[in-house]
Amino acid sequence: MAAPDFTLLTTLNRCDGKSYFFKNTYGYGYGQVGEFFCYNEEVYEITSLGGGGTISFASASFYSDYASAYAACPCGLVPSDPVDCQDTQRISEYFYFYLDGNCSVGDQQVMWLNTLGTYDQYNFRAREDVGYDVNKQEFKQAPSLYSDGWNEYTYYGWNYENKVWNNTQSKTGILHTGYIPKSDADWLTEELLRSPRVYLIDADGDLYPIILTNTEVIKPNLQIPGQVDIVIEYKGAYPEVRQNN
Repeated sequence: MAAPDFTLLTTLNRCDGKSYFFKNTYGYGYGQVGEFFCYNEEVYEITSLGGGGTISFASASFYSDYASAYAACPCGLVPSDPVDCQDTQRISEYFYFYLDGNCSVGDQQVMWLNTLGTYDQYNFRAREDVGYDVNKQEFKQAPSLYSDGWNEYTYYGWNYENKVWNNTQSKTGILHTGYIPKSDADWLTEELLRSPRVYLIDADGDLYPIILTNTEVIKPNLQIPGQVDIVIEYKGAYPEVRQNN
């Protein structure tokens, strides 16, 4: 009976620790127990001959020890699917890193009077939305005599015309901290959101007084893991008069 033109190998993947069955189509007798070879940049150890041969490959290169094989194809050099060399089992506690650099979306510094009678500061580095609260007061003006515009196509009859005599505007905004530790969030809800005196600090270091308009303050639940985003809403303390006549 003629020998087959392939070799069946039962192997152990030294990257993920799982067993795989190979069929070496290079020829019969290529690959012995205890030898190592590379496949898709992963190291395999031949544990026995035979098996199902579910993975076909052709190779005449085998290594006598693991170190030689690993030098030729270290785990993860070329990631392949479904083989994954990264062990996902957690072996330590979680470590959190908070990046704080020039790549932040915003950089608005806020200062407020704390419960001890002095001032604290905090940088809101996430999104900032700015607008204006416009308050207009109107009056009604009687129409001019019909002889002044009777033949004009813009004549509106005898209706009164509404005009603005007072226009005040206040700066408004919404600031986000981004996701921060709950210890920081608890401090901000206790001190900043309940403070009666709050200021924005501009790029020149000048103070701009604001009034926080948050109607409800919810303290973070320290028993639930994770991070939170603190949001403050404000309006300017000094309205700007745009018109007063």
